[in-house]
Amino acid sequence: MEQCRAIMDHPRVVISDLERQLGTNVTYDTISQLKRHFPRTAFVWISGMDNALTMHHWGRWRELLQLLPTLHITRMPAASFVRNCPLKMLQNHRHQTITRGGRYPLDSGQSYWLLHQNMVDISSTNIRKNTK
Repeated sequence: MEQCRAIMDHPRVVISDLERQLGTNVTYDTISQLKRHFPRTAFVWISGMDNALTMHHWGRWRELLQLLPTLHITRMPAASFVRNCPLKMLQNHRHQTITRGGRYPLDSGQSYWLLHQNMVDISSTNIRKNTK
């Protein structure tokens, strides 16, 4: 938690141990609880490409994609990763590629793919390893 706070200092970003407080450990359950507690908040799931490539193994992943929009930040070679991502095969799910800044509708049931951005050289795996 302290490492997250050290790298993120923005008034609109909240870093918390909310899953512990809610008693959830499955992403779908956590998001459902958040939406129930904050019904007027527009949530977006932001993750790296590693989560996009494995999300189809998560519990209730299809329902999760219907609960909120997802934004996947890609690494090089982004285009081939996105093209071959299992989420792209899901019927009734929309995809939009983003290559530059702008306003996007961020609708539930849609995945957004942010391509070719300069990346901070740190991963969530490294953050978790350094907190133990």
